[in-house]
Amino acid sequence: MRKLLSFISFTMICIFVSAQVSKTIDVSTAGTLSTLLTDNEMSTITNFTITGNLDKRDFWFIRDKIPLLTNLNIEQVNIKEYIEDSEKFVENQLPRAAFYECMNLKDIKLPNSISAINTQSFRACKSLTNINIPNSLNAIEPDAFLYCEKLLEINVDNGNQFYTSLN
Repeated sequence: MRKLLSFISFTMICIFVSAQVSKTIDVSTAGTLSTLLTDNEMSTITNFTITGNLDKRDFWFIRDKIPLLTNLNIEQVNIKEYIEDSEKFVENQLPRAAFYECMNLKDIKLPNSISAINTQSFRACKSLTNINIPNSLNAIEPDAFLYCEKLLEINVDNGNQFYTSLN
């Protein structure tokens, strides 16, 4: 009986460890993240570190195509300007609805150069508990963290605390 329990425990640990898929990638050209991942990677990545250049297309790709993502480190990312139809997505600003309804996202480290978090960027990220914001941040737009039920406060490296529009 003891051997059986040990075997089951070992098997469960192996399954849990194998389920956590980490990936690090450098995106040299903004808007190309979708071409750098396989379908299997998109459906299994849980821990993701990205460096290089991203724009609105990349953020919406992460949001829509990497469903199991729990931890995201984009500290070394440059957010590039992107113009779509008549809408301009500004450099160094997290695009509106960037992580809208990313239900599994728990922890995110934002770019060191970020200046603003736009409206609804994290709306309904119901698992989000930790967000690392560098002191370059100047603004958090209304409803950026609307319905982030587990996020109680946001601490910025310069000591500022933001409490508005969290729920």
